[in-house]
Amino acid sequence: MESVYHAEGRYYNTNVDASNTIAWRKEYSFRDYLGNTRLAFTDRNANGIVDITGTASTSDILQENHYYAFGLAFEGAWLQNDAGVRDNQYMYNGKELHSDFGLGMYAYGARYYDPSIGRFIGVDPISDEFPFVTTFNYAENEPIANIDLHGLQKVGINNRLAQILGLPSSDRGIIKPASEQMRDNSPIKAGIKDGSFIVLELMGINAIDNTIATWLDPKATIKEKIGAGAELGATAFSPSKVGTGKGMGKAKGGVYSLSEPTTGTVKRTGRTKDMAQRKNQHANGDETKDLDFNEEYRTDDYAEQRGLEQKVYDANPQAQSAKGGLNKIKPIGDRNKKKPDYEKAADDYLNRNQDQ
Repeated sequence: MESVYHAEGRYYNTNVDASNTIAWRKEYSFRDYLGNTRLAFTDRNANGIVDITGTASTSDILQENHYYAFGLAFEGAWLQNDAGVRDNQYMYNGKELHSDFGLGMYAYGARYYDPSIGRFIGVDPISDEFPFVTTFNYAENEPIANIDLHGLQKVGINNRLAQILGLPSSDRGIIKPASEQMRDNSPIKAGIKDGSFIVLELMGINAIDNTIATWLDPKATIKEKIGAGAELGATAFSPSKVGTGKGMGKAKGGVYSLSEPTTGTVKRTGRTKDMAQRKNQHANGDETKDLDFNEEYRTDDYAEQRGLEQKVYDANPQAQSAKGGLNKIKPIGDRNKKKPDYEKAADDYLNRNQDQ
């Protein structure tokens, strides 16, 4: 065995080519904000200090990497590993570099990525969702502000933390989190605003602000006003928030439906990466502004979203355009090779949340 990798680096067998005896060395990786491995280091003499001697066999710096914007490694006289030691290949974005036969490509999961051209070598499996960019693009051609987690779609770095923390994209009232545009253009100001929002949210002040704003909003429906009051009550008497959809929690996206206010008949189904943003879009749409927005399931997992969207679609055939609804296409085509995977992901999700 050569190596055992973990989140902070790897255990490397220094005797991998010498004998059958295993001699593990702890190696740690220092990564930048994009997840790129910049330094790999160890502590050879266990003195608690990273010693830089300038000699590969004695220096604690094992590997130094520098990258062009799209991931191609700089060539130069950087600090190198010991002679004969195999480098840590998890480099750009923390993805594994495949150097076999001189390929020099990174494995992203869904596709392989060639940093020399800044493009994936395969078509994006979900390219139908992004008609405005080439099907081979990496991070929508913005490698400084975005990463591509699995070779499927971009993830904005400055918005990644907000997504992990479960911050909404918008909020009623005066107290609001930073916008995605602010996080991209003014990260320091955005950090201060998001930090303030989190503190006020934990104190319950934001729930009061939302309730007041909702009740004073002439466009707010009775249902929204009652919901705001319920949220305020939940904040006051419970450490967790209440929600209407299954799997409610910190997930930002999920599956939804639009229904007639009087009859409750579903006219459209869909999925989104940002539930709050999509609700606002439909509230201003010509065809959808008079429909109720219903959160069906909350999840940020792409496969779960696809499978759950199909289930909600199948449960509401009247929402199909052929029957007078607003659904123009089937969520998962019958020829989609990943359909079984999406269906299994949805079933697993429902089994986990069957008590909600």
